[in-house]
Amino acid sequence: MKIILTDDVKKIGKKGEVVNVKQGYFRNFILPNNLGVEANKENLAKLNEHLEELKKEEDKNIKEAKENKEKIEKTDVTIMVKAGENGKLFGSITNMDIKKSSR
Repeated sequence: MKIILTDDVKKIGKKGEVVNVKQGYFRNFILPNNLGVEANKENLAKLNEHLEELKKEEDKNIKEAKENKEKIEKTDVTIMVKAGENGKLFGSITNMDIKKSSR
């Protein structure tokens, strides 16, 4: 029988996947432990709706990440540190130094 997993199940599948299992396994293990539901039209429609929402959210996050990347690439940061005569630094530049100078 086809089911939709509501949680990850070892050797069966991951959350949101539609998989085939034996009816007894579904009735005796999957259903009592709330690990899945029967893959009927109603549940498949809910799954597709949920997957579309996740896709929209992922697209939004990707767009936001690209915008942030462009902002960071356009930003110049100057850090004043002590250096020797040959240009070698005394110490190192840390994440905190970059954070302070980018403000």
